[in-house]
Amino acid sequence: MDAACSAAVVAPVSPDLGCSAPGSPNTGLKPVRFIPRFRDAHMEGNYVNALVSASLRMVKKGLPVEVQCLGVRMLQHLIYFRKKELSSTQFADLRKALVGSLDDLILKDATTVTGDPMGSTANPKENNKHKRCLLVVLAVNINLSSLAAMETDTVIGDVTGEGNLSPLSNITSNSDRSRYRSCGFWNETSCSSVFEDYDYVPFMDHPDSIGDIISACKEYVEVAKPAMLVNVEMMSSHREKGSLLLMEHNVISQAFLTLISYSGIHQNMELIPCLLSLLNKIWTLLDWRCNYLRHGSGLNRLFSDGQFLKMIHYVVRFCETQLRRVCTDGFTASRSCEPYIVTIAQLSLPLISELLQCIHGLWYPPLAYSLSEVLKKAKCLDPCSQFEHTDKLLWIDNGEGSQEKDTRQLIEGIRESGYNVIGLCASIEGAFSWLLNRSVFATFSKYLASLEFRHLGKLIKLTVIPLVKNCPRKFWKEWVGSFLQQLLIHCEDILHLAWSKLLYHGCAGARYYFGKLSGEAGRNKTLEMGTLLEITREVSGLLEVIALTEQSRALEDKEAISFHDSMPSISFLRYLVINDCFGDLRMSLFGYFVDDISTAKAIPFCRALVYLAVVSNDARLKIFILDNLLPCLIQCLDNELPCSIQRLKSELTSCGSNNATKDLTVLCHEIYDYMLNCGHMQTEALIGGDKNVDDFENSFEVWLGRQKEDFRAKACSAAAKEVSLGYPWKWELENECQRYLSVYIDMLLEVDANSEFAADIYLDKACLLQKLRPEFRAKYVINSCEHPHMQTISSIQQQKFYSMATVVRNRTICNLVRQLIKLKPYIKSSDRPYDVICRVKQTSEIPAEFYKYVAPSVDLLLRSVLFFWEPRFHPMIREAQMDKLSAIVDVLMATECLKPLVPTVTDFPLHLQPYAREIIETKLKEAKYYIAKQQTSLHEEFDEYLASGKLDDAMDRFMSSKDDFVEFAVTKVVPDKFRTLECSLIKLSFERRTEIVHMQYDNYTYAEHLLGLFASETLKVQAQCFISQLEAENFFDVDSNQVDWGKASLSELVNKFNSELFSRDSLPKHYAIRGLIDCQAILSQKDISLDEAVKKVVADVRNSSTGYLQMFWKDTRYYRHQYYDIIRDPLRQQFGLGS
Repeated sequence: MDAACSAAVVAPVSPDLGCSAPGSPNTGLKPVRFIPRFRDAHMEGNYVNALVSASLRMVKKGLPVEVQCLGVRMLQHLIYFRKKELSSTQFADLRKALVGSLDDLILKDATTVTGDPMGSTANPKENNKHKRCLLVVLAVNINLSSLAAMETDTVIGDVTGEGNLSPLSNITSNSDRSRYRSCGFWNETSCSSVFEDYDYVPFMDHPDSIGDIISACKEYVEVAKPAMLVNVEMMSSHREKGSLLLMEHNVISQAFLTLISYSGIHQNMELIPCLLSLLNKIWTLLDWRCNYLRHGSGLNRLFSDGQFLKMIHYVVRFCETQLRRVCTDGFTASRSCEPYIVTIAQLSLPLISELLQCIHGLWYPPLAYSLSEVLKKAKCLDPCSQFEHTDKLLWIDNGEGSQEKDTRQLIEGIRESGYNVIGLCASIEGAFSWLLNRSVFATFSKYLASLEFRHLGKLIKLTVIPLVKNCPRKFWKEWVGSFLQQLLIHCEDILHLAWSKLLYHGCAGARYYFGKLSGEAGRNKTLEMGTLLEITREVSGLLEVIALTEQSRALEDKEAISFHDSMPSISFLRYLVINDCFGDLRMSLFGYFVDDISTAKAIPFCRALVYLAVVSNDARLKIFILDNLLPCLIQCLDNELPCSIQRLKSELTSCGSNNATKDLTVLCHEIYDYMLNCGHMQTEALIGGDKNVDDFENSFEVWLGRQKEDFRAKACSAAAKEVSLGYPWKWELENECQRYLSVYIDMLLEVDANSEFAADIYLDKACLLQKLRPEFRAKYVINSCEHPHMQTISSIQQQKFYSMATVVRNRTICNLVRQLIKLKPYIKSSDRPYDVICRVKQTSEIPAEFYKYVAPSVDLLLRSVLFFWEPRFHPMIREAQMDKLSAIVDVLMATECLKPLVPTVTDFPLHLQPYAREIIETKLKEAKYYIAKQQTSLHEEFDEYLASGKLDDAMDRFMSSKDDFVEFAVTKVVPDKFRTLECSLIKLSFERRTEIVHMQYDNYTYAEHLLGLFASETLKVQAQCFISQLEAENFFDVDSNQVDWGKASLSELVNKFNSELFSRDSLPKHYAIRGLIDCQAILSQKDISLDEAVKKVVADVRNSSTGYLQMFWKDTRYYRHQYYDIIRDPLRQQFGLGS
């Protein structure tokens, strides 16, 4: 045995088994990774070296003739196609081996082959046939002139000679050989006479035993038709690297099957690992992955190759059969296997993982669209005869049946055998470490969401359940995190989609997962129902195994220990629950107990959950038991209850089992005991108010009867209702929605109460998780970001963020504008915005984090505040109305208020959204929302009516007697349509309108005083005198930093001007300062007359104030009133969200 292959015996579990050149170190096969490492040149060189090594071994003396024939084919293939990649030494070794093989197998007319374990000597005629076949292979595939160039003194020179070529002379004449030699090759037609004696049937039906599978492989790999397998024309079409690799993959697979068919695995243990290693190496090469694995067209080419499918199917089936033979029945225990079996398992796993990933990818939509019609049809489930994998080899008849059927059977056979191999490997002692190392679970995870129900069921049954049964505790974290958690959550999601729609709408949901069915509607519905039941049973079986595996390991005497005592404190189930591996954990996971078979499997899991809730006090399990499991049990146990569960049970032929009803009753009794013994607050409400000893403590039957009566009452109350789209109202969903609503309100309160949730963290669930209060997390056992509530909390946080974004922005701008009003030197309405922005950013009084708000703040200050409320700038005016300007900013920004967090229909599960909408509508009616909406709309119309100014003259009367005037206005003044408007709203509008009228009155009064001042020559002279005195005090030098604007002389002159000449103290002081500035501007006019200057200033005052105040009236429309509070926050009080 060569040193390179001795590892198969001395180190059977080594992951580095492979092929290397004789006498050289074993380069080994590295584990195939899910994400390949593209070291192309190095890997390609290793692959070619390994191929050379394997080819040389296959022509060694002592191997069966058939194996040596294939070895010769591989040698001439390397010379023909891989010459450029061979070293001179390798090329010489190949030539020498090829010549020696011809000498041994053809030219020596021996009747026996030494060391042939299959007893070839017993049939000399058969040996002669194989010798003739070998010569045909050589003649077909090797250019004879190339062979002549290799000849020295060997028999190759006699290929065209006489004497020793009796087999060849038997099939062709000398003239024929001369003609073929001149052509350089023999075509397929020239070989036909060689095979006329063979009855070639490559696939047969055989029992599932190692002997029978070897016999089947014999029939398949029979070398009776070598010209059909590899000829010159076919070789010419495979010159591309990817196609060349596919041809080599098929040849290596054929060699593998030939080896096990004619000699058995025990006789050639050193060669079988080499061939498996070669297949693994091919799958890691860049050319192979680029051509076949990266896109749908590549997969299409790969799986359209019938020879590839047939050969790889038998390779995988052989590995499955070997493992099944040595593993114990039922996977009941782990055991140490023969070394070569461990070797086969280790080397087959990378290949099988890649194959399964490719098969799964055929159903992945982005890849599936580019598949051929044959493959698309092969993917479909045949509605006439559903494919079932049996313990026998597949029957594939090339002469009968469609290509689609053959392809479908081969693909499904590879899938099931692959699943079985991985499941069987789990029972091998120490297998889990290398199962994880070979990324088997990553293979399943990649396209998990694309698997149909039938595929998912097989995966669970054949692979996942054995893995769960045999997974050591130390691998829980890696095994659960890499695949099992994803699988359980996925199953929970898709089963809920399928069952909930079937239960409440009469047709199954999640249509994709049933596959493409082309039969009649009624027949398809039956198939869908059967498929849904099967996947539910498989999932329930998995849950049963999860619940019972740790118990069975802990029990020494299963019958002597009770169920509760058998569950260890740290079980696999508890580990899965703690890590949120069951998703939302809804009753659809068990099919709502409508199927007796699924129910029988699910009950141990449910009982384990109840016990786990007792020993762990897990709040989430408590919610599941009381809000999901218990209501479903009561509906299942009450045959007179009009509900969807009872309706669906009556449609199934398996319903009505006494055993199922008995088991459900026992489970319900355990929940009853759980509620009583654990002291839950819900216990008294569930049992009822009567607390006599017999009913409250001991009578489970009385309690169950009360629950049934309550459910029947709810069912009767909902009989006449309907939801959207005309579906009947389901009282069960209404109950579920009410239960979910209480949890949802808690989530709203949690987000609303936490000020830190204002940040933009809704996309970062890890950050959200850390922000949750410990008591809230403990209440709902939120231990990870995968908890179902985290998605809803993220959605609520997103609402809060976008609601607060505008409000926070406006508040920041409002605060910044207040600072800008006080900023010295004062900002004037005549300043250019760009200059002001640059100046503000340079000042140290404004923090850098507010720079992004500077531009909108400056725009608001200049255009909406100073332009209208400070048309004439003076430092004394600014100081006099500083508070007024800040108040105006507040009023302008008050209309953008924070939108409250309220229940949103889209945050509810899809099947509950119609009921959530109805519940929210009911709450809105109770909160007088629609009344408030009608009143606020009418109030807006009333404000538009007041904006016309028709009642402005009556505002003084309103101020003298508000309530009386409102009553009078409603009955005598306002239009009839406003008489239904609440008097309190009318009063608010009058109060606000009075402020606008007073502002307008002040502006008009100012204009009148200005006119009066210049109408009198005496007053005009006195005004000029005041202006001169103020000029001496630098009063009009508004940009000066040297003037003390607070000195008494300036204030005295302004007050004296206001009281003696201007308004006679009827206007605030800042109007007098504005009057002085306007007077100076009018008197300074040179281009127009004094009268025209006065009229122009007065007209500007009146027009600007009239136009702006109308806009100000609309822009500052904000009221504090009960109806407006309801509109802004309609559900806060109704849902108990606080203030």
